[in-house]
Amino acid sequence: MSLQYQQGDNSEECNYRVAIHLNNVGVALLERRAYKQALDTLKDAVTVVRQAFVDEDDENQSSMLTKAARRLATPKSLVLASSGLVTISEDAGFETIRPLTHAGGSDQALCAVKMEHFGQEDRDIDIDSATVLHNFSVAHLLLACVAKTNSCAKQLRVGALKLASLSYRTLSTLLVVRDETELENMIMLKPNLFLIAISVLRCLVHALHESNQVIKAQQSYQRLLLLEAAIGEVDEPPCLTGKSAAAA
Repeated sequence: MSLQYQQGDNSEECNYRVAIHLNNVGVALLERRAYKQALDTLKDAVTVVRQAFVDEDDENQSSMLTKAARRLATPKSLVLASSGLVTISEDAGFETIRPLTHAGGSDQALCAVKMEHFGQEDRDIDIDSATVLHNFSVAHLLLACVAKTNSCAKQLRVGALKLASLSYRTLSTLLVVRDETELENMIMLKPNLFLIAISVLRCLVHALHESNQVIKAQQSYQRLLLLEAAIGEVDEPPCLTGKSAAAA
């Protein structure tokens, strides 16, 4: 996994490349159950995404990339009986997550999302921001499961809920439609948006349950079911045959 800069890249383009790379390294570390290292890497990814909004470069990005490479080369895996983590590509098909949504509550699998396209012209900064925040939330939840103290676990779960809520709020502004026809068209045009939205909602349900906010968790789970039902009614969405989903 490497990152290459192209001559002539502007600051915003470089920020995008760095943020996507850090996100993917963070996901790879989650797969290896190196949760603390994943959290640190995804924290850097969030920082770079914020810089992309204001087209601002950061001299610390080189250090971030070096640290991420070092973490990936020497992952410090933590023991967790069952991580409940599934890694998907943003280009993966809807069928890769359908089997994971039968169970409600905190026992359903969490999804970490890899980004595939490095070119800025192929990106949507709102979707990307929501994706990085979502993965950061997943890292918090998984690290909370192996926290050494109850207070540390609680702090991580509080952070996970804040991040998951922010991620969903970012996506929800993109999911506003006037009728079923417009919804179907949006699913066909932006299948990755809905794939990520389902992953984010699943994480939000989990975080709410972990925070003992059962009613809000049930409300979010109902949104998840409605979203999945809408996707299921679309005839052969463009990403119906996805690439893969690897269980960690």
